[in-house]
Amino acid sequence: MWVDLASRFPWLGSEPYFVGSDDSEALLEGLPELGFQVVRAAFPGSWESAEEVLLVELTDKLGFSALGAGSRAAFSDRLWDLQRSAGEPPVAVVISGLDGLSRVDLRGFVRCVHNLLSMTEGVGLADRANDRQIEYFFVGSW
Repeated sequence: MWVDLASRFPWLGSEPYFVGSDDSEALLEGLPELGFQVVRAAFPGSWESAEEVLLVELTDKLGFSALGAGSRAAFSDRLWDLQRSAGEPPVAVVISGLDGLSRVDLRGFVRCVHNLLSMTEGVGLADRANDRQIEYFFVGSW
């Protein structure tokens, strides 16, 4: 079952989901009500190797194996397993701190968001059995 986010959060808009800090509390309260397992992650503010640093943080917060952490290939493999978890609740990954990156390194910020969303969508489309909903929410001062 795919959860319709717009019914609960009409202010959210379309993907990618950039959530202002003022709306984060409503988001964090509403996601579990919709049945989401909420995973919170914080970009640690390292501007060097931003993508790798973000993937290491997400690997840790999602409980993935640390083997190869920071690698897109390793993260993609772990996403495959996560999306094939039939019967499990949808996952909402709420990421804070990328707003700081957007002000320092716009290209690095765009790459982080784009590659994360593209990788997740690609894994989901690769196999019909990959049917677990995974959504990303980027919280900050936008």
